[in-house]
Amino acid sequence: MVGNLASAISCRFLLLFLGVLCAAPAISASGSEQATLFIYLEVPADYSLPTQLTVADLVLRSGDAIVPVRPERRVLIADDLAGTQVLWARASLAAGYYDSLIIELGAVTAQAGEATVEAPVRPAGYAVALDVHLHRNEAAVVNLIWQPGSAPGAGKPDDLDIQVTNHPVPPLGSLAFVTERQTGSVIIVDRLLGRVVGAVMVGPLPGGMAYSPLRQKLFVAMAGEDGIGVIDGMTLRLERVVPLSFGDDPDRLALSPDESTLYILNEGSRSLAAMATRSMQEQNRVPVGDGPRSLTVDPETGYIYVACEYEGEVQVFNPSGLTHLTSLLLTGAPVEVAIADASRELYVASSSQNRIYGIGLDDGQELGAMSLCGPARHLIFNPRSRQILAAMPTCSEVAVLRPANGLEFAPYSLPHSPGQMVFDPGFRKLLVVFDGTAALGIYDAHRGTLDSRVEVGGTPYAVVAP
Repeated sequence: MVGNLASAISCRFLLLFLGVLCAAPAISASGSEQATLFIYLEVPADYSLPTQLTVADLVLRSGDAIVPVRPERRVLIADDLAGTQVLWARASLAAGYYDSLIIELGAVTAQAGEATVEAPVRPAGYAVALDVHLHRNEAAVVNLIWQPGSAPGAGKPDDLDIQVTNHPVPPLGSLAFVTERQTGSVIIVDRLLGRVVGAVMVGPLPGGMAYSPLRQKLFVAMAGEDGIGVIDGMTLRLERVVPLSFGDDPDRLALSPDESTLYILNEGSRSLAAMATRSMQEQNRVPVGDGPRSLTVDPETGYIYVACEYEGEVQVFNPSGLTHLTSLLLTGAPVEVAIADASRELYVASSSQNRIYGIGLDDGQELGAMSLCGPARHLIFNPRSRQILAAMPTCSEVAVLRPANGLEFAPYSLPHSPGQMVFDPGFRKLLVVFDGTAALGIYDAHRGTLDSRVEVGGTPYAVVAP
């Protein structure tokens, strides 16, 4: 398949319990009462005084009941955190009302001129007033702002200035959604400001997503429940979980061009299912080859292309009855597929040969291959620049390719290995999941520069931008 392009380019669910301990009269979370709380902390961007907190414990209080939670960060350096938002703690809790957060410190130090001053800490800790109502099977986000004052005087306890700050949820068009597998949540990100503004608990092991602008619904594949979660785009609440068949293990999702049908790729049962987006009733289901990894839909014909890694082929299905039309045989193990609709081309990433192959959609002609630094993790197409972007975890970059003339442009050099990616609707921003570091990177799609890094915690998996 090497043509003129070849030489141009070289347990179902473990919910994370963060130190939820029992202390009389403590609260414990049973499965039916479960809720998740994310606690974020930020420091104003104009802060520069070197102040450091060493955190001993965090304790949530509900009346007389207390729940210790383990902080993700025990050392907080104010000037290092200036202008950023960090995930301070996550906790699985009993549903109920929580009125305060007690911060128990080990030390407070600050720089006063050339000297380092250590202030005594309050033995009882520092209380931050909360007003958090956690409902069963829901998630909530608390945003705190730390505004350190002047350097503490010797022998004088520092007045720890940490309080709740409200970040209003922006319009839907400014949001991004990230599935987080450890807590079974969808994290809501303000992609313009680069901060977390909310969370929705959906269930065990959420995976791929698809957003329908027409229905204003976010569909979430839930491998741990063999179902599809439906989140309302206006209320940002989980409406329902639609059950699939036992053992389906759904992963990748895609919508038909008219958004009337949701296609579900089930890795566990090795099947492709079609579900009506209005009724959420399954319409058809057909078997696919061994090792189904990804799918894409031709926006012109509606044909569905499924990459089957162990079968060594891309299978093509007609949306009418999911009839199997043909199989495109490849020399390598296909794992990712993307369509360049402007040029009517299908691009397929091979996990065994570290290449991307091109195939004409209309005539099936092989267009050649492009070599990569390793196996691609994800492929997406930018119709404005007519470039294919490939997430390359081996070399910690996003390769930028223009298949039409076999050129490889300067890649996005990344600080971590990339996972799944998506463009915003205007193709101005590229959002990249860093699952190894529990973060989302938001990049300028034209310059390839990092705009913001958002900590989402746990194991982020997929991202969509409505």
